[in-house]
Amino acid sequence: MVWQDFAFADQCCPDKPFMIEQLEKEIPAVIKELRDHPSIVVFSACADTPESRKPPRSNKIFSSLIPRCLEELDPSVVYIENSSNGPRFKSVFEPHKTAPAAIEYFAAGPQVPPLVSAFGTTATPCPGSLEKLFGISADSLTLANLETLASQPSSLSRLYQYTGEIFGLCSTVNELIFRSQLVQARLAKFYAENLLAAHSKNSGQILWSLNDTRPSIDFGALDFDRRPKALYYYMRRFFAPVIVLALIRKDATFGPVIDIVAVNDTASPITANITASLMDLAGNVIDQTTIPVSISPFAASTPFKLPKAISLPKSPADCVLRLTMRNDQKLLSANSYLFVPDKYVAFPTPKIAKTITQIDEVTCKLELSADTFVKDLYVELPGSLHLWDNFIDLVPHTPAVINITVPK
Repeated sequence: MVWQDFAFADQCCPDKPFMIEQLEKEIPAVIKELRDHPSIVVFSACADTPESRKPPRSNKIFSSLIPRCLEELDPSVVYIENSSNGPRFKSVFEPHKTAPAAIEYFAAGPQVPPLVSAFGTTATPCPGSLEKLFGISADSLTLANLETLASQPSSLSRLYQYTGEIFGLCSTVNELIFRSQLVQARLAKFYAENLLAAHSKNSGQILWSLNDTRPSIDFGALDFDRRPKALYYYMRRFFAPVIVLALIRKDATFGPVIDIVAVNDTASPITANITASLMDLAGNVIDQTTIPVSISPFAASTPFKLPKAISLPKSPADCVLRLTMRNDQKLLSANSYLFVPDKYVAFPTPKIAKTITQIDEVTCKLELSADTFVKDLYVELPGSLHLWDNFIDLVPHTPAVINITVPK
């Protein structure tokens, strides 16, 4: 579901005649373009509108013009005057404002409120979009180029902090670009999975945001040129109808504990087996356990605590936790976790095999496999071909399939 903001974030937009005259054309055009998308359930003026400030100030654009246009053109949709920072949906978790250490996010689960809004962290636009913006090749991009995109004074410092804590020093600007996107995606995944596991308490979350509205280091899963960042692909996976996930918590008696939870957001019950495998980077299974689960519709399974032999490996930098959930040999969900930040893992150089098979006139199937574990493999294709997945984990000798389509 999509919460659609009009482009008034952080602006005390003047409700003067010249502005209202312009918006009388712009707002109906936006509504007409978007109203046929069934995923849009809320229209909002945007965050930090004048009514959310102190003291509040009435504004005809937000209180009169937008609701009138919606009533005429799309009366079925909900309109909320103030977005994430307004009193009706006050955010409870805003890492982009407090900016603690990135590793702290993985130390313990967040609070579990009824609804979470405005969760997100920033990442740079994609290299192709930056080439188009600056008129230079991606290899020629400099930190000076990125600094012009900093929407907030601390945008770059947070990128350096987070990427350094998880990946270590970046040797090139392109490395910083991709790692910033992975930090954004992984923090969102961690937070989303904690909320999904608390299914009985949490009724949803609003990820801030789907797309960037300007060339900037920003919160969108799509950049300003509508190219998908890593978060876009991660979202497709962690918001899947069925997912198996691992939660790390601190137990007063046992120390660090890993719980396994399966989430079923479909209308049908699921009976399946979850396999938790402790593997080395070559794919050899060090230890393994299988858990039968039965999950009601729109529910989460009871957490299952992994044995210490799996949750506390002797060499955590050399291991991967691999989760799979199967029903009658059909793979319903899979997930992979490292035990330490990437900078401490000595990833072997993989040999990646690939085959492409044409399915129909507009679709091909890309099959990938590797002889060692690969974290967040990025696939780049020429032209305007569309990848249905990217930034994927490859488990040794287990093929991964990505569909490729030609845009209509």
